Amino acid sequence: MKRKQTMMRAVQAILLTAIMMAGAAALTLTGCKNPVNDDLPPKTAATPTANPAAGAINPAQTISLATDTGGAVIHYTIDGSVPSASSTAYTEPFTLPGFPATVKAIAVKTGWNDSAVLTAAYTKDENASVVVTALSLTSLVTAPVKGAPQNTTAINTVQYTGTIGWFENDGITAAPAVFAANTVYKAIVTLTVKTGFTFTGVAADSFAHTGATSVTNAANSGTVTITFPVTAAAGADTIINALSLDSLVIAPVKGAPQNTTAINTAQYTGTIGWFESNGITAAPAVFAANTVYKAIVTLTVKTGFTFTGVAADSFIYTGSTVSNTVNSGTVTVTFPATAAEGADTIINALSLDNLVTPPVKGVSQNTTAINTAQYTGTIGWFENDGTTAAPAVFAANTVYKAIVTLTVKTGYTFTGVGADSFAHTGATSVTNAANSGTVTITFPVTAAAGADTIINALSLDSLVIAPVKGATQNTTAINTAQYTGTIGWFENNGITAAPAAFAANRVYKAVVTLAAKPGFTFTGVTADSFTYSGATVTNAVDSGMVTITFPATAAAEHPAQETADAFTTTHAAILARTVGMVAIGDEAAVDAALAAYGLLSADAKALLTAEKTLLDNLKGKINELKANRIAADAFTTTHAAILAKTVGTAAIGDEAAVDAALAAYGLLSADATALLTTEKTLLDNLKAKINDLKADRIAADAFTTTHAAILVKTVGTAAIGDEAAVDAALAAYGLLNTDAKALLTAEKILLDNLKAKINELKANRIAADAFTTTYAAILAKTVGTAAIGDEAAVDAALAAYGLLSVDVKVLLTAEKTLLDSLKAKIEALIAATGATMTVNLWTNDTTILASPSSVTLSRSASHTALITGPSGAEYTNHQWSINGSDVAAPKGTAPTYTFNSPGKGNGIYYIGLQVKKGNAWYSKTITITVIN
Repeated sequence: MKRKQTMMRAVQAILLTAIMMAGAAALTLTGCKNPVNDDLPPKTAATPTANPAAGAINPAQTISLATDTGGAVIHYTIDGSVPSASSTAYTEPFTLPGFPATVKAIAVKTGWNDSAVLTAAYTKDENASVVVTALSLTSLVTAPVKGAPQNTTAINTVQYTGTIGWFENDGITAAPAVFAANTVYKAIVTLTVKTGFTFTGVAADSFAHTGATSVTNAANSGTVTITFPVTAAAGADTIINALSLDSLVIAPVKGAPQNTTAINTAQYTGTIGWFESNGITAAPAVFAANTVYKAIVTLTVKTGFTFTGVAADSFIYTGSTVSNTVNSGTVTVTFPATAAEGADTIINALSLDNLVTPPVKGVSQNTTAINTAQYTGTIGWFENDGTTAAPAVFAANTVYKAIVTLTVKTGYTFTGVGADSFAHTGATSVTNAANSGTVTITFPVTAAAGADTIINALSLDSLVIAPVKGATQNTTAINTAQYTGTIGWFENNGITAAPAAFAANRVYKAVVTLAAKPGFTFTGVTADSFTYSGATVTNAVDSGMVTITFPATAAAEHPAQETADAFTTTHAAILARTVGMVAIGDEAAVDAALAAYGLLSADAKALLTAEKTLLDNLKGKINELKANRIAADAFTTTHAAILAKTVGTAAIGDEAAVDAALAAYGLLSADATALLTTEKTLLDNLKAKINDLKADRIAADAFTTTHAAILVKTVGTAAIGDEAAVDAALAAYGLLNTDAKALLTAEKILLDNLKAKINELKANRIAADAFTTTYAAILAKTVGTAAIGDEAAVDAALAAYGLLSVDVKVLLTAEKTLLDSLKAKIEALIAATGATMTVNLWTNDTTILASPSSVTLSRSASHTALITGPSGAEYTNHQWSINGSDVAAPKGTAPTYTFNSPGKGNGIYYIGLQVKKGNAWYSKTITITVIN
């Protein structure tokens, strides 16, 4: 029977090919009827598929519907009733409200017959796992802000729990409790799935965080590393830049309640108030039809952020008018009017990729009328000015515009379509007015004359026949005007070759290898530009290597095949693994699959030989991984002490422990060492650091040895002659690296102090030399050559000496002694000239002083000492004496006494004075020496 079906399919394929060829030939005959388009009955839309397929699922699992028919709309029911074009239109994955439940769906496309009905019955399995889909961490991890503390609040969502660790940019050094300025930080988030969820199936780098520099995670892993931008500079707040409010404010919808959920982002918090279009009257709790509403959003910045610097009307909300004043967080969002009562559906088929063919140098215009489920339309081609009609054949090196005029079909409307909502992959710009179906598409400049044209025939729908259960692979070579190509078929892992006849309930990949024809090039083709209706298509930039992943083929009809298909569906996640990508965490899934396999009939097992071989290989690999894990864990336990070190805490004394750990690492298997890449990196870094420390120690020791003589000096023993040695040591210190210098802090302080002392000594020496230079003339005198005329020079030198510092004076001891001797000699010479000297013997009535207290007079010259005492009515008596005997001056006379040296012999005379004040007597004596 199976063979007969295969033969029938082959005959059908031949007939269809013949009809298509005949139709293609007929198209070239003017006025002939097109047998393909006019004589054949309408096509039938492809039956929708459901993912996951029917069976036991977790209540949290979402169900996705798809059809291979491009432009078809899927309508579905979940109560088991037969769907029609009036049933709910499928727009996004949904969950089932209860179990058991039966999903039925059809695909509807204008001008086509409705598809057959998909029927998928589901039962509840609380233990079935759902792949984690909550991939945005924006609201869970607060971005680091200068001066703000770390956010380490435990994560708890419906799908997982988690912890947050903060690190410096190296991902190893712990971040400070309060974030510093001008620094890049990493958050390492460790997530643990809740019951019913799994990370198996989460692709690498799937998680996201708005505003982060990068977010990375390994495939099938909940360990996520988020690298944030550098924090603000010291003293500066960061200007907020999270300006889109799309995800924070839910647009008003007729009949829906207001959303007033408080806003909380990494940069600000906020509240939402809803108003009528006047911005004053509060909006109703439930939005009315055909009404314009305003949301007034009041935002408050978080620590480290500021609105100062935000320009007017900077905030945005797609499809709405948004206003804010300069430096303000008060934002008004004016939304389009809500739908009218019983209003038409707003068109949402906004991609024009498959409807408008981009202009290509030397190719004729495509003006094929547009006809989709939502609208019809015409295409007009123009030069870049949008007015001048384009030529019938596109020229080289020219920018063209396509002006597309769309007309909605019954039940649809353009009212509600935002400005510039339409799209065309690869166009320079696509513009449309709000609520309008007139679309202007500006395309990139066509290729230069003689230059290759970038491939733009990107749809592979007509070139690759989708896999069908029981059908033979289509590997017909591709040949279009732009390229040729081959098709290779593979299992879902993209490695194992698919069978010649496609099995039931399997996901297959077609790897299409295209080669550009002369005049065309793949250079300029963007990533994932190729398309195939109902399938996932990927390609690298500038590449003609295209991978098409198709939906699973239909279920099997044979009981054993159905059982085998159910097995592969139930265990699809683990069967998508390869030995190279399996992990220890897959053991339970492998064991469950092997146990389920053991319960199958012999016929079903016979259909699963490849799967059984894979599972056995996976089990063997897991056992090997577990052994490696044990070895790796033993390694980290044994060497835990040294692995707890960081480069910043490493010391020379750790070398033996590092060497031992590296030696032990070298004895491990390659697979075990693969589990210890972080530890190996750390050990290598520690070893390098220790080597650096040793080198620094050697350099420091060499420094102290080389400069030992000067380093034994103290500030007290430093001399000017030590300057060269100090300078040499400081110069050598300056050539050392930072770490070596850190070992010589005491030596550096000593050298700096010695240098300062030497500079001080040099300054004192300069001051002393300046003194001796300035007063060289008087310092050249001796006591024997001194003359009365030298008195001013001596006094000036003594006055200047008195202004010097103590340390400078120490250097001028001999000079000071000479000046004092010269002063004494000059005073003696003055005394020998016979001049009159006035001596003040009295200053007040409690302290009797003599100024000077002694006088030297010459007997050979006329000299007078005029001695004065106190005067005033309160002094009632004065009595002068010489050597204790009263002199001729009577008591009570004026308080002066004149001592004349002529007539007095050589010797010492004591001139005394007694005065009476009240009843008390006071006395004072001055010594006069008379010499020849």
